[in-house]
Amino acid sequence: MSAKATINKEVFVPHDEKMLAAVQVKRKTKKKIPFLATGGQGDYLTFICLSVTNKKPAHVTITKVKQFQGTSAFVKRSQWTIDQLRQVNGIDSNKDSPEFDLTFDNAFDQWVAGSAGEKSTFVQILHHTCQRYIPMRKPEFVNCQSKLLGEAQAVDSVFVRCKVFMNRVRKDLVARHSHLPRRGRHLCGYDRTLIEREVTPPPAVTVIGEYKLEGISTSSPKVICELCSLSGPFTVSRACR
Repeated sequence: MSAKATINKEVFVPHDEKMLAAVQVKRKTKKKIPFLATGGQGDYLTFICLSVTNKKPAHVTITKVKQFQGTSAFVKRSQWTIDQLRQVNGIDSNKDSPEFDLTFDNAFDQWVAGSAGEKSTFVQILHHTCQRYIPMRKPEFVNCQSKLLGEAQAVDSVFVRCKVFMNRVRKDLVARHSHLPRRGRHLCGYDRTLIEREVTPPPAVTVIGEYKLEGISTSSPKVICELCSLSGPFTVSRACR
């Protein structure tokens, strides 16, 4: 069993928690430890772990776990809630680097991971967890590569899904409107021209990112959630740059 699997089993599972990610680290600048009750003089392995409780509402914590030389046990040394995290510094956004800094309300640590890949995986999962579990006052992620934060992929994925959804709704609206004049004349005695004038809004164009929405007039991207209430057909195309 790997060290990370053992940490999850021995440290988090007994407290009804699940470990989401862990990275083995060492301090960027060696810290002198005068004496440890466990007997070591700085001879230990350190892991920074991210965990969440299984019970709802979920509580997410960042825990410093150590394994001292001469023992197979892993012990918690420090712990913070994810709300106490203020900044994650990836050091260099232009290249892979194993270094990263964590700033909390009452602590600041500079770490070097075992490899750039381990650090990248941890930062990526930490960012995703912050977006999911922190509703307000999210921590800053500075000097991090965009691929770790998933910004470009997320934006592109959202617009692709929106385009497919809006085209589907447009077809439904067109089909529904094709029956309105006949139904209106039958129920209300309205003229076809009058019906079409009333149910068809003036054309409008809204640009969200690189996409142009024709037939929608709004300044908020939340329009995506209100498409079913629209009264006119619309189309999606790429906006001219």
